[in-house]
Amino acid sequence: MKIYEERRLKLTENLSGDIAVIIPGSVLANRSNDTAYPFRQDSNFYYLSGFNEPDSTLMIISKSGKTNSIGFVPKKDKLKEIWDGFRYGPDGMKSDFGFNDAFNNDEIDELLPDLLDGVSCVYYPFGKVDGFDQKVIKWTKKANSKDRHSKKMEIADISFFGACKREKLAQMPSYCLAAQNDLKSATHHPLSTIQYPLSVIHLLQYFLLHQRNV
Repeated sequence: MKIYEERRLKLTENLSGDIAVIIPGSVLANRSNDTAYPFRQDSNFYYLSGFNEPDSTLMIISKSGKTNSIGFVPKKDKLKEIWDGFRYGPDGMKSDFGFNDAFNNDEIDELLPDLLDGVSCVYYPFGKVDGFDQKVIKWTKKANSKDRHSKKMEIADISFFGACKREKLAQMPSYCLAAQNDLKSATHHPLSTIQYPLSVIHLLQYFLLHQRNV
């Protein structure tokens, strides 16, 4: 699974500073009480992890030049695995998918705020999963409350990642995200320091201007 490790590293190389990237996977949608629709993993989540289980979250932390990948995945459950199929669990995510650490997904609310210690900006895709925006704001607020002397961490949208051609991610300069600050249409969330994403038009302009160099 070396390719997924390399992709995670390339992503953080193009985001400056001490940062965290949080990408939610797809959730299992129920068709009726005891049946579910066929599962399809979120494309960005799978591109960065290769992991194909529902209700999972990946976190990439880059601090002081060191990058770590952390996963939150469904816990091992022998009974559920009889009906729903094999689960890797946290140990399997580390051993088979190259993650530095992994936990059961029901531990995320307790552990993630502490993992954000020392981070200046948290990137995640706005509006991707119902309720996930509120979770990120809750995690960052809890992390900020633990260290009142440091600058409050920002929350920024990384939805542009899916719009970018992924094979060109390594060549995409960090100023692509920083350019948000110069957009006349950029606004800030009234309750938090949330940066809004580059528009599709700006992304197309970027690739048209730089396609010969990437």
